[in-house]
Amino acid sequence: MISKEIQTLLDTIKNYKYPSYLIAEPHEPTIEVGEIASKAARYYEKARYAIDYTEEHLLRRTAIERILRRRLTIEFSSEKDSRSFLVELIQSGYIPNGELPERVIPHVQGIIDKMLFFQSLVEHTYPSEYRSSFRRRIINFATLEIENLFFPAIVDEAIIQAFYCKVKKHINITNSDITKEEGDVQIYLACRRGLLKDDDTTLFYHLWNMHYPEWTELNKKTGTNDEKLKDIVEDFAEVNILIEKEIKNSLHMRLIPKLKNDIIYFSALRKIVSTQKESTDQIVSNPEELNFAVRESVEKEYIKTHAQMRKNTYRAIIYVLITKIILAAAIELPYDHFILNEINYLAISINTLFHPLLLFAMTINITKPGKKNTDKIVAGVHSVIYGSGHNEIFLQEKRTKELWQYVAFILYTMAFAFSFGLILWVLDRLHFNIIGTGLFLLFLTFVSYFGLRVRFIARKWIVQSDKQKFLTFVWDMLTLPIISLGHWFSLKFSSVNIFIFIMDFIIEAPFKVILKALDTFTHFIKEKKDEIY
Repeated sequence: MISKEIQTLLDTIKNYKYPSYLIAEPHEPTIEVGEIASKAARYYEKARYAIDYTEEHLLRRTAIERILRRRLTIEFSSEKDSRSFLVELIQSGYIPNGELPERVIPHVQGIIDKMLFFQSLVEHTYPSEYRSSFRRRIINFATLEIENLFFPAIVDEAIIQAFYCKVKKHINITNSDITKEEGDVQIYLACRRGLLKDDDTTLFYHLWNMHYPEWTELNKKTGTNDEKLKDIVEDFAEVNILIEKEIKNSLHMRLIPKLKNDIIYFSALRKIVSTQKESTDQIVSNPEELNFAVRESVEKEYIKTHAQMRKNTYRAIIYVLITKIILAAAIELPYDHFILNEINYLAISINTLFHPLLLFAMTINITKPGKKNTDKIVAGVHSVIYGSGHNEIFLQEKRTKELWQYVAFILYTMAFAFSFGLILWVLDRLHFNIIGTGLFLLFLTFVSYFGLRVRFIARKWIVQSDKQKFLTFVWDMLTLPIISLGHWFSLKFSSVNIFIFIMDFIIEAPFKVILKALDTFTHFIKEKKDEIY
């Protein structure tokens, strides 16, 4: 018998109707762009993606936000701007060319008008020191609302609801001062971040919609809607602080590893529902058909994940190698030559080649999961759909400072000192100077963290057990300090990308003007040609 949560999921998918505003009627005018300008814009997006840190599933949202932010800063002044905004998205390949009816333009304009009005209310209500962060938050709202307008995430939202309802009753948060409602929010965040890989911005938007379910209905410019927005803005700062506190709570992050296997099972179900919408009912009602569908979708994901992992690894190796060559030529060689009056070619060579080779070594032996793992996923999906038992999950909200925790902290500190002390001793024996040592340690932490992330992605579909080998534990204890520091550096420097800054603020604006002129000229030539014939 199909479980209540899965039946609700199936009913939601079955009753969903694709928005009519996205479907062009026969002979209805659509938004079209010239092929020449489109090709140029797509090449630009590919070049930008090659040097961007953004994860692949966030690229579309990032592009919408980037275009919206630039046009708000420079151009938005009339209702025609929404059409130009959509033209840019079509040119860049994020929306199909010639398929979007022109009657969708007022929908986009409604979102933009609401954003601008709400932003003006915020600026008149709160002191100037809050305006920059609040403005960024409001643009994020508009970005996600526009993305959801064109790409309704009905499957994802239905899957998340089923996932949340399924696991919530088996999660026990102990030693806690938080209320049941606050605990449920942490479970919800863990489900979204674990299954959909939502970042903080997306999580904030969904919690905001939980506070204000009517938010997406306030796009039409009416006196009633304006009054509602004025009421919302009064509590904006307070709700903003509350949601940020909920997202910063590490409880949901500590819950995700405990949900790892459930995330795999629901990910497999998500793939089936996404690709087999019309026949999903039939598949889940027939265990044999379900077995075949799970195996087929999971094995495709094995291949896709492995290929993506290889692609990202090779790109990272090339990026690290080029960066190290540039740093060696720009910093290490001049320092050795002009300051130390002696060039240590061995140290410079090791510093240049070690980190790309380390990354290669960390990822070369990663293989695709086998049949046993697929069998476990099939069994797990059966338990999700047909409602068999689920292990209870216990998580402490607060960790008491017991004696053994202080001992563990001391041991971790000793492991930290031993790991870096050993590395520094080896570098000293190789006569590394202070510049070379600093660069070596910096890239070692970055590369170690990235290599771990690659291995984690490769294990995305591997069902885990609770057993841990002793040698694995020892290795983790020695390498965790290096990886932790790499994680800290990545968080601090993730927004620092000089190449992206140059492309976004120096190249993109004039490039888009040229594309607009090129597209206009192409349409002009086409019209003249049609007049002749």
